[in-house]
Amino acid sequence: MVSSRRSSLSRIMEIEKEIQKIKKSKDFKKINENISILESNSGSRSIRVDSPDNDEKILLRRNTDEAKEVTRDYQDKRQIFIDKLEKLERERTMLKRELFG
Repeated sequence: MVSSRRSSLSRIMEIEKEIQKIKKSKDFKKINENISILESNSGSRSIRVDSPDNDEKILLRRNTDEAKEVTRDYQDKRQIFIDKLEKLERERTMLKRELFG
């Protein structure tokens, strides 16, 4: 009982580290930053963001089909991170319920 409790606590700590690692990752931050730029309605009509496919900068006009497509590409990439985070958070919640009732 004590060893399973200890291993559950250890796993919870590992999960929390993994969650923080994902949230602080360079890619996740870059994706969120670019989505924020693309969804913002303030500022210039032309915006410069990183391409979702490579590290090149692209120049877009706000509210064009191309900008909406790039936004969707970034949202799809962000969803992959969000799915991982949700999976980890579900596992952490399940372990906490087992430990603390």
